[in-house]
Amino acid sequence: MKIICTACGKKYDPLKKQGICPYCGMHSTEEQLAEAVENDRIQSGTVSEVLRGYFNEKLRKEQKQSPLRKKGVQLMICLGLVACMGLVGLWGYFRYKDRLAYYREQRNTEGIQVVQCSQGDEVVLMGTAFRVLGCREVKEFTEKTEGGFRIIEVTYSDSGADYYQRMSDAYMLTENGTTAACLTRYEIMDLTGMSEDQYRDSDYREGFFSTGEHQRGEYKILFAVPEKETEHKILLFRITDKYADDKNAEVRYEYTLREEGSV
Repeated sequence: MKIICTACGKKYDPLKKQGICPYCGMHSTEEQLAEAVENDRIQSGTVSEVLRGYFNEKLRKEQKQSPLRKKGVQLMICLGLVACMGLVGLWGYFRYKDRLAYYREQRNTEGIQVVQCSQGDEVVLMGTAFRVLGCREVKEFTEKTEGGFRIIEVTYSDSGADYYQRMSDAYMLTENGTTAACLTRYEIMDLTGMSEDQYRDSDYREGFFSTGEHQRGEYKILFAVPEKETEHKILLFRITDKYADDKNAEVRYEYTLREEGSV
């Protein structure tokens, strides 16, 4: 602890200089030495206490753990996550089973009513009357196919409905028992070379559609069939409710057709 020299007025530490002022050589008094010793003891003790408190506080912070770091809490969190994963897995399994059962039911035709029809017979689907008018080969399109297939054009008419809408998908049952869906719009566009706008303005469709505003319409659908077959069955379906989320077919209509003159 520094003191002020009574002779020159400069500060110095008497404990480090044996009580002699390094500037003028004046000896410090006994009272000054005693005061310096006491102040040095107090200051040293205060610094030690401060340092001790600082390190103790740091140690307490290091030793203090978050509740999430405790083994028991971590074990409970892990068990909770495993339980959630198990519940999600069970929900997914039962959801899969339900959808699989619905998928199979939609494609099960064992209990469906089958109605045989001839060319020109009327079939009512959702209040709209349809008639399959005939079928014939379009050689121009057949020449563009490969693998022993011919392109058959099927013509049908409808009585019109409130607005233009799909009433049924269209399938063909060939003589050898093969079921084929009609060509899609993109297949028709590729086969005919039509653009999207040209397709919309044409008479070609990819199923049984009704004409809007109660205007009678006549449309064409195309099928690819084995080249040696000339007798076909056109299939269309009456569903339970057109507004239902899960639609079920309750009647299958089968039109037996023989090809007319090719074009």
